[in-house]
Amino acid sequence: MYKEYHEVPFNSKIKETIIGPFSWSQLMWLAPACYLSYQIAQHVPPLPFNSLIFDRIHYFLPIIIAMIFVMFKHPKTNLTLSQYLIVQIKLNNRKRTFYYRRERMPDLFKTKGGEKN
Repeated sequence: MYKEYHEVPFNSKIKETIIGPFSWSQLMWLAPACYLSYQIAQHVPPLPFNSLIFDRIHYFLPIIIAMIFVMFKHPKTNLTLSQYLIVQIKLNNRKRTFYYRRERMPDLFKTKGGEKN
């Protein structure tokens, strides 16, 4: 035991899976999609096709959209698409301040006493 190397799995980049290959964050996207798909199946009739699969294909659209948001990653940032969209919404909604005239610009070099350095 003394001076032996024991590897501690800290920050191992392994996702904790809960149900199948899905983690908690992925399940939080898929659970409402499954519920929405169930509600669509209750209220919307099948499409007029003679196939068992193709007449009910629109029931699975919420699940397919949720899987796209959960599984695919943005190539430049390596974030999932849902995380990337949240970041973009936050960046677009931030408050910006523009200074157009020089006399309105704050003096960044003033000290508390009013003298410049």
